[in-house]
Amino acid sequence: MTNKEEYKLFCEQHPEMPLSAQYWWMNILCKNKEWDVIIIRNDQQEIIATLPYLLVRKMGMKIILQPTLSQTNGIWFANESSLSVEEKEKICSAILYQLKQLHLQWYCQFYDHRFVTTQPFESAGYQVIRRRTYVIEDLSDLDYVFSTFTSSKQRHIRKAYRNGLKVDWDMSATAFYTFHTVSLLQRGKKNTNSQEVEVSLCEEAMNRGQGAILRVKDAEGNTHAALFIAWNSEAGYYMIPATDFNYKASGASTLVVWEAIKFLQDKTKTFDFEGSMDPAIANSYRQYGTKEIGYPCIEKTNSILIRLWKRLKARQGRKKKQQ
Repeated sequence: MTNKEEYKLFCEQHPEMPLSAQYWWMNILCKNKEWDVIIIRNDQQEIIATLPYLLVRKMGMKIILQPTLSQTNGIWFANESSLSVEEKEKICSAILYQLKQLHLQWYCQFYDHRFVTTQPFESAGYQVIRRRTYVIEDLSDLDYVFSTFTSSKQRHIRKAYRNGLKVDWDMSATAFYTFHTVSLLQRGKKNTNSQEVEVSLCEEAMNRGQGAILRVKDAEGNTHAALFIAWNSEAGYYMIPATDFNYKASGASTLVVWEAIKFLQDKTKTFDFEGSMDPAIANSYRQYGTKEIGYPCIEKTNSILIRLWKRLKARQGRKKKQQ
């Protein structure tokens, strides 16, 4: 049995594992790509930790990068509460040894916010960068959740209801992809997801009872906004939002979030907006009464060529912000 085959069975036994680290998720997002998993066992040969990864080969270089549409997929400890800090650091050292055997030119993965065992990585020359996500930490009391929204978000929702906007769950994954793509084109942007990947992810999540597409329509049947959400027992995720630019002021983009939260209340514990490095988007997420939570991006660059490329990209990003 290969590591991936064993990992598939392991994931089925641990539905609490972060969604984007699950075997089925990785298998869709890494389709026609090279991905594998590092597995660590204890003395009884029980799996105690895993690290799924996407391996990219470019110009003779081997690179591990974060798959698209995947917030986190780093190391996951089974029965973490039973492990001491020393045991977790020992596991991380074992994983670092296996990563070293891959002779990577660049390693970059985002880890779950609960992962704090970064010392072995830092000692091995890895850089730990803190990213941000925005989370509603408790969905049990919807009245309280709504009360934490800013007054402007509350007004948008009331306005949408007042104007007769309603939510349904009848949109197909293919229709959603088309709507998403068109909504991006309206803003001069391109959908970086292939149709095959986006549609497959939506359909598989829905088939597993872990995903839904919400659509906001008016009385004439016009679609104002749509949202693909996914969840497991621990968290719901704001995966792919889309809003028709012609209806940007209708309140639909806020209403669809509120309806998603209501829908998820009895299915999971928290709602994760998945963060953004864009200040305007981050500000919008904060207006839903969220808590800002940091999570680590762990990275190491061994290639001079990649270091130069990253510096150039960062310089271009700074210039773009200044324009």
